[in-house]
Amino acid sequence: MLAYWWGQIIPFPIFFTITIANILIRRKGKKGKFNEQQKLYQTLVENANDAIYIVSKTHFEFVNPAFERLFGYKKEEICRKDFDFMNLVAPESRELVRKRGILRSKGEDIPSRYVFKALTRNGEIRKVEVTTVNIGKEEVRVMGILRDITEREMAEKALAESEEKYRNLVEQSLDGIFSIDFNGKFLSVNKAVMELLNYTKKELLSMKIYDILHPDYIPVFKKMMEGETLTNPVEYVVISKTGKEYTMEVRASPLIQKGKMIGFHAIARDITERKRMEEALKESECKYREVTENSINGIYIFQDGKFKFVNKRMEIITGYTKEELMEMDPLSLIHPDHREEMKRTVEELMRGDIANVPQRIEFKYIKKEGEVRWAEGVPSIIDYNGKIAILGNVSDITDVKMAKEKEKRFIEDTSHYFFNPITIAKGYLYLIYDESPPSMQEKLEKLENAIHRIESVVRNIVCRGEIHE
Repeated sequence: MLAYWWGQIIPFPIFFTITIANILIRRKGKKGKFNEQQKLYQTLVENANDAIYIVSKTHFEFVNPAFERLFGYKKEEICRKDFDFMNLVAPESRELVRKRGILRSKGEDIPSRYVFKALTRNGEIRKVEVTTVNIGKEEVRVMGILRDITEREMAEKALAESEEKYRNLVEQSLDGIFSIDFNGKFLSVNKAVMELLNYTKKELLSMKIYDILHPDYIPVFKKMMEGETLTNPVEYVVISKTGKEYTMEVRASPLIQKGKMIGFHAIARDITERKRMEEALKESECKYREVTENSINGIYIFQDGKFKFVNKRMEIITGYTKEELMEMDPLSLIHPDHREEMKRTVEELMRGDIANVPQRIEFKYIKKEGEVRWAEGVPSIIDYNGKIAILGNVSDITDVKMAKEKEKRFIEDTSHYFFNPITIAKGYLYLIYDESPPSMQEKLEKLENAIHRIESVVRNIVCRGEIHE
């Protein structure tokens, strides 16, 4: 019965070579070419990766080294007549092996190849695929090949799981994923493509990509199909079933099947909103640039000890060109009288310590030709390219400062030329008043009142620029 359990009849040519090899191994050798051929077959069997065995009704007659390695038993142990072959079968497969043995013993036709779980000496369960051939005529003897398919099945299972994960990722992806052949016909589409274009899967698989491409982009796409190299990603405009247009960013790669390129696999991302925002940003930047460049004040961005941006007005204020300003040390523009103070202010701002920094800063600066002038700056902290920076607004206040100085001198001169004589007149008036009779004092009081009115008018002119008492 052992031969029935461990073997089944299959077409002889399949294992012709191995069968002859095992027969020759078991036969007594002859001299000459026969012995040489026998050695060759023996070498093949002994070095085979698959486990090879010969079994009779009662016991194993031969096992090769691969059989020993698979099960962990020595050849001498396995080939003993009292060796229980069921030691090599896992409990969950023993019933299967027994039933097949019974069916074979009854002469029934059963599949020539099957899979069962083998049990190694150390208790490890391995999945094996067995194929056998009947090599006996008078006595039933079976030669078989066992192939350990444990790793293969694990790999197949892992591959199936990986493919399932891939399918799930593709279907759940927010990006459109599709494949097309060289005629542009859709071969596959994911859920995102269907939702964006508002077509069913059945509809898309009956269409070509040219059916959804905007006419302006068909020539560009055809160039790619013809093999012209294009840089990924490429932007296309597609038209949905409802007529709505979408701008897509597409990354394509060759679609390989059985080692042959049959089309393209692509990932498409809807960038319609991003493009709209980019256009809005460009428009906003254009307006900001126009406002900045035409500002009556100098505008700059300071970072890492250098100007990162200056507008046209900064060139006019300083006398330097934009290129010169971008290369120079900004502190070199500051007059020595204010340079150290300005340096401390810059350091505080770059640390983010704005509490001690005044909102407006007046300082002297030096123009390119050496002229010293006054400026007023309004600094603020901004984020520029991911780093802290100073955004400055500068205006030249030299003329204002000069006007204030002139006004100050006018007030001082006015005070000197008007108030001094009035004060002297009032002093003499008080002296005369004390020495005059009552009839004269009344007249002097009217004179004093007139002097006070003149003094009030002059004071309003000097202090307020207004002519009234």
